[in-house]
Amino acid sequence: MEVSGICIKGDALFLVIQVTNCTNMAFDAEAFNFWIADRRQQKATNVQEYQLKPDYARFELKRVPASESASEVFVIEKLTIPDKRVLRIEMIEKSTGNTGRKLTLELKNRDLQRAEML
Repeated sequence: MEVSGICIKGDALFLVIQVTNCTNMAFDAEAFNFWIADRRQQKATNVQEYQLKPDYARFELKRVPASESASEVFVIEKLTIPDKRVLRIEMIEKSTGNTGRKLTLELKNRDLQRAEML
């Protein structure tokens, strides 16, 4: 999973996420989660995470076939991230119990500041 593009238009931030499945088994996506979280989690400290809800998801990606790629475009409200925090994007696989795969990306504030204008 990678961020293939970050664009901004007005107060909207567009995140283009490319998911490549290199396995011989399809990846069924259950959910995408967006969090503002501490960069490093240390033992025995309080961790504060804030979940963000995207305003829009273009393709509502549900499945990445075996040995193929798929992309999704999310629109979130523009934001800045404090120095010791990151924007964490998680893609969780649909599965029984708590056995699914989870892919995670982290974006820093400087990544968002380099967003291209639409």
